[in-house]
Amino acid sequence: MTMRKIIKKKWLNALRSDQYEQTKGKMCDYTGGAFCCLGVLKRITGQLKEEDWSDGYPSLEADGDSGLESVCPYAGLTVGLQEKLVNMNDSGKYSFERIASYISRNVKAVD
Repeated sequence: MTMRKIIKKKWLNALRSDQYEQTKGKMCDYTGGAFCCLGVLKRITGQLKEEDWSDGYPSLEADGDSGLESVCPYAGLTVGLQEKLVNMNDSGKYSFERIASYISRNVKAVD
C-alpha cells in the first residue's frame, strides 16, 4: 500500500494532534467538530464536501458498491485500506493515535 508522501505526513500529523475529535459511523458530524480518520484526510487536503457532513458515509456509498474509490483517490489509498481504516475508526477500539501508528507502519510513502 502506498500514498503520496506529503499527504501521508500531513495526515499523520493531523491525526496525532489534538485538533480533531474522533467520531464513528460518519465522515464528520453536523457541526464539523468531529471526524472519522478519512474525514480528517479529506479536511486537510481540502476535499471535504457538504455531503460529507451527514450520518453515514455518503461518499463511501456513492457508486453502489463500497464507493470507497471516490473518497480519497488523490491520496493513493486502496479501497481495501480505506475499508480497514473505517473499520478501525468505527470499532471504537482505535484512537486516532493508534490509527496513525498503523498507517505509519503499513503504508509506504511515495513522491
